[in-house]
Amino acid sequence: TDAMDAVTSASVRYYASRGLTSTYIDGVEWDVVSLHLKEWLDCIRHGGTPSSNIDMAYQESVALAMADISYREQCQTSWDAVNRKIVRI
Repeated sequence: TDAMDAVTSASVRYYASRGLTSTYIDGVEWDVVSLHLKEWLDCIRHGGTPSSNIDMAYQESVALAMADISYREQCQTSWDAVNRKIVRI
């Protein structure tokens, strides 16, 4: 079994295959994995919340699940915030 880490994971390989592993800030190229790790460590050291926190991840996961259901079942979906459920329309 392949070991998983922040550099060789399937997600990183996927983005790398599409040329999405770097970004430019003030004309300087930065590795996005390094930027995420730096932000996370800065939050640990100095307090704060990373931009990709658990609340954001939850919202993104719900949106992706809604899109997947809509596509696969050819229907519209809505979010029931009170019951925290995806509703097929």
